[in-house]
Amino acid sequence: IYVSGNPVSDELIVKVACYCMPEVSILNVIGQTIVSISPFESLSPLLIRQDVSTLPAGTYFLKATSGSNTRVIRWIKD
Repeated sequence: IYVSGNPVSDELIVKVACYCMPEVSILNVIGQTIVSISPFESLSPLLIRQDVSTLPAGTYFLKATSGSNTRVIRWIKD
């Protein structure tokens, strides 16, 4: 899983390398979940799009969990 187009302005694009349907959330710098993203709302199981235009500029983290595997990726909103 990785973030496409970092830094991000309006739309966060998450690319998933498998059909594992992870639970995805956006965290602020102190670890609070500010957005939960349902992969089932996505048009493709390999591509998740999330509008982040209303988030203030700064550093965020994308947390993806599938089964017992968790990955955290830092990204920047400009």
